[in-house]
Amino acid sequence: MMNNFYEPHVTRPIKSAARGEQRSILLMEPKPLAAFVIACFIGLAILFHFDDASAQEAEVIAGGELEYQKYCAVCHGVDARGGGIMAKFLTIRPADLTQIATRNGGTFPFWQIYRVIDGGEVRGHGSRDMPIWGDRFRTQAGGNDPGSRAQAAGRLLGLVFYLQHIQQ
Repeated sequence: MMNNFYEPHVTRPIKSAARGEQRSILLMEPKPLAAFVIACFIGLAILFHFDDASAQEAEVIAGGELEYQKYCAVCHGVDARGGGIMAKFLTIRPADLTQIATRNGGTFPFWQIYRVIDGGEVRGHGSRDMPIWGDRFRTQAGGNDPGSRAQAAGRLLGLVFYLQHIQQ
């Protein structure tokens, strides 16, 4: 029986240990669910608009913090103030990421920050000393197919939600 989320991919024979009979199973491959993923991201953005953090918001922020500590803290510092251990070796000092909203008139520019981290917007960031994390996350996810792009987008969104959360 087919459903809308999966399409047949390949069959493989298996042997039932209990009866010794051989059957064929159908392995399934997920279809691109871009509209669903986008709807989820919009839903997350709406959830984060409210001040009281739900369990889901806390989980997304915690995931973003893990990404930050793994990939960003080395330059921007554990406290996100620009004093990471590699900062002294960079041509341009890393930004204090806790002051993004303050530097933007009190509003956190969510999608602009997303594009800077993703690699789509360099102006305003200075040089491209910062790695293009979108490309790296897509590569780690396995390529440029819709699933890999969605996985990378989720990681980027978690990171941006975390940065939004730490604004002072």
